Amino acid sequence: MNYWAILVFFLPIYARLSHEEKIRLRRASELADKSIQFKEFHEIKSAIEDATTALVFFGANWCHNTHRFTPKYLEVQQRVNKAKLQEKGFTTFKIECAVDHEQFCISRYHIDGFPTLLTFVNGELKEEYPHEDEVEPLMNYIENLVKENPKSANPKPKFDSNHEPAEQKGKVEEPKQVEVPKSHAKIVYEEEEDAEDEIILSPALEVKADEVSVWPYVLVVGVVVGGLFAYISRSKRGKYRQVSRVLDD
Repeated sequence: MNYWAILVFFLPIYARLSHEEKIRLRRASELADKSIQFKEFHEIKSAIEDATTALVFFGANWCHNTHRFTPKYLEVQQRVNKAKLQEKGFTTFKIECAVDHEQFCISRYHIDGFPTLLTFVNGELKEEYPHEDEVEPLMNYIENLVKENPKSANPKPKFDSNHEPAEQKGKVEEPKQVEVPKSHAKIVYEEEEDAEDEIILSPALEVKADEVSVWPYVLVVGVVVGGLFAYISRSKRGKYRQVSRVLDD
């Protein structure tokens, strides 16, 4: 009977301490989250594909185990930044699988508990982190992961939504030079400023507008004037003959 009395006496004290511990862990987790690098769901795929190796931390802000691990993960992220492992193709970030987003984490990445750490190599899922959720084991795992999967010296070109290589995006192409065949060479005109292609004529084919021959026009005018003069002369000659006939009669 005395043992039951002792148990009943200490049980509320134990429960109170457990509740205080949960509050302390949650506050420490919220403070660490302010310095942790997060990614949104639509950024996960591109972030994983851009890196040679990636470690993604899936957590939930209502989970006590996530609260306990989050400050440790912040320390790992800080050590990764200090060691400049990003230059070796490694990246790590956290995904918040809160109540509204939990279904996405479960259906897309098959997350069945929190926290969960998934490892990706060259954009493909390799494994779930298999060791303790402590700083030193996790850092050793990351260092071995980077060592076993060095960054490629010739990365694949990135493509945007228009399937244009990112390196060439925004690059202005120089105007092309097109040689015009003789059959198409007429008069040289000045190209507009926004013309895409610059047309270049060979020197032998260039004909300027002010050098066009005017002799055909002179010939046409001469023919017209001559015809008019002949018509007038013939009309006068006919009238003269009529007057002559009248006088003779």
